[in-house]
Amino acid sequence: MPETIQPEEKINELVLSNKYKNSGLSKQKSVELSGALGTLMNDRKPHQDSELTLFILAKQLSIHPNYLSQIINQRHS
Repeated sequence: MPETIQPEEKINELVLSNKYKNSGLSKQKSVELSGALGTLMNDRKPHQDSELTLFILAKQLSIHPNYLSQIINQRHS
């Protein structure tokens, strides 16, 4: 049975796509970095560190914090 998208989910998608329309992060790179983030979270479990920040996590992935924020918002929320 196909998954149906709720109206509020569709609105959220539109808002996020509009928010990042000028981003230099390609869809392909976003997918790759999302995978790297998932691997990092599973292997090193940085989320267990109470001192963790977006900047620290971005540094561990060697990416700009803005890109990490975009990836989290678009792919992990």
